[in-house]
Amino acid sequence: MGTTATRRRSRISANAPSSLGMAERRRSLRRQRGQRVLKYFWRLLVVGAAAGGLVWLMGQPIWLVRSAEQITIKGNQAMSADSLKGLVPVDYPQSLLKVKPNTLEKELLEQAPLLDARISRRLIPPGLVVRVRERQPVAVAELTRPESNSKLSSAAAPAAQGTGTEGEAEDGGESLDNRKLVTQPNKKLKAFQPMPNAERVLLDDSGEWVSLEQYDNPEGMFELPSLQVLGMRPEYKKQWPGLYEVISQTPVEVQAIDWRDPSNLKLKTDLGNVHLGPYGPQFSYQLEILDRMRHLPSHAEAGQIAFIDLKTPTVPRLQMKAAQSEE
Repeated sequence: MGTTATRRRSRISANAPSSLGMAERRRSLRRQRGQRVLKYFWRLLVVGAAAGGLVWLMGQPIWLVRSAEQITIKGNQAMSADSLKGLVPVDYPQSLLKVKPNTLEKELLEQAPLLDARISRRLIPPGLVVRVRERQPVAVAELTRPESNSKLSSAAAPAAQGTGTEGEAEDGGESLDNRKLVTQPNKKLKAFQPMPNAERVLLDDSGEWVSLEQYDNPEGMFELPSLQVLGMRPEYKKQWPGLYEVISQTPVEVQAIDWRDPSNLKLKTDLGNVHLGPYGPQFSYQLEILDRMRHLPSHAEAGQIAFIDLKTPTVPRLQMKAAQSEE
């Protein structure tokens, strides 16, 4: 019995951890936690000192944006860097610390035909870096606001009752030819006379527009597109991407689009004036038929053709100026 009890006590003593070992382990864990806290404190101190030093340094007079020469433009193609620098709304001189890139980006996008703009501070040398993505204009248009439609209609009605040619009457007394639409780039704005209450804008392929009135010299900022649009309205915005896609792909050279009358879309092309009726799903087919009529300029009576009628594309017609007869 005594031998069995002794063996049992020996086994318990061997398996139980000593109180000395547990105390040492606790001290070791406390030291590790203290070292981690100390490292974290020093890191926080270093980062805080660096940030404070940076703030102090940026507040010094040497870290000022004093002129547009300290602005670097990246990503521009059509617009000149100087034009874009002039549109960045910075009050000179201004501390880099007080510059608010988000505010500058928003104001720049409101003033320039850009899809995107990103502005960041540059410390060495002190200045700003502006990265842009330009909005590519595809047409110069006159934007007709809804409130002016009634006035335009009443002004066109007396002209439509005149005794001129059919092309002049349907155009409200002012045909595409009479509007003297200019197709040469960088010269069209001088000859492009918008209708009363109409605003001149630049259109991109998605239907977004930027008013030309925002710029003192748009011709000096970028090359203007040759395509012109009469009577563009806000409600046409959804239809424009599809219409422009077809026009950009057709072999026919379209110089101008007259959308003043929603019931009769008209085009000025290298083959002559074309009446298409309301814009719709058959527009692509209408231009395909027009492309097949390339013999018209060599037609003996080409000079007497007032317009090409493709309202029913399966039965194209030629409206003559004098006799108003059909062929």
